[in-house]
Amino acid sequence: MAFQVMFQPNNNAIRRERIFRDRTHPLDVYDDFELIRRYRMPREAILNIVDILTDDLEPKTMRSHSVLASLQVLTALRYYATGSFQQVVGDLVGLSQPTISRIVSRTSRALAAKVADFIKFPLSPREQLAVKQGFSSEFNMPNTVGCVDSTLIAIKRPTEREDAYVCRKMFHALNVQGVCDNKKRLTNLVIKWPGCTHDAHIWTNCEWMCIHKYGGPLTVNLETAIDVIVSTGILHNICEDLGIPVDLLDPEEQENEDENDDTQDTDGRHLRNRLIAERF
Repeated sequence: MAFQVMFQPNNNAIRRERIFRDRTHPLDVYDDFELIRRYRMPREAILNIVDILTDDLEPKTMRSHSVLASLQVLTALRYYATGSFQQVVGDLVGLSQPTISRIVSRTSRALAAKVADFIKFPLSPREQLAVKQGFSSEFNMPNTVGCVDSTLIAIKRPTEREDAYVCRKMFHALNVQGVCDNKKRLTNLVIKWPGCTHDAHIWTNCEWMCIHKYGGPLTVNLETAIDVIVSTGILHNICEDLGIPVDLLDPEEQENEDENDDTQDTDGRHLRNRLIAERF
């Protein structure tokens, strides 16, 4: 018996040979039109993001199979733009799913760390006056420095406090509050509340209330999901600055979304319409 145990093959010790796939660099293949279709951004904007993140993403070694910063940025952009499974994203550029996971986490963390450079609330009197004038002239909304709303963003089931992230629509989510100005640029993001949190609670605890005097899920872990949301907010502002059009949902898809949404609160809708009519 001891003889059998001693010489029994150890299958766990057999290492799989690493396979290095041929990598296709999208910047060498696609023109601006195709880049926007696949990555939502033209070449110049992509290269600008690469410049911003190079120090954070460029490989520290000269290993022959390290992933260039530019390819990491494009890989993350593809994930943001499509929400595809990481394996599908990897097949496009010849990278494995674990590598894609690390790239998305690393790129999102690096970009989210620069949020203060891209998402800014108008704090000075001059900045607020410019936004107020924009809302007034473009939308007939006087004394407005921002529009606020919340949205549920589906996430993978978290490992801690799982029940707190189950939203009213019965899926795991983050309840994210955003503020935008008259140019549709995000000026504030609050990404710290689990899906079960009511919008009113988020608003009550919003740090920007002092300014006004009255005070398919992401297939990444919770920490990376927060970085991904911040990163897409930053990219949204960059696209708005460059005038890149946003791809809208097809009418059929929009109808399906409306059908699946919760039944509207009739009293709340009437009150909202009355306030709009009286105020604006």
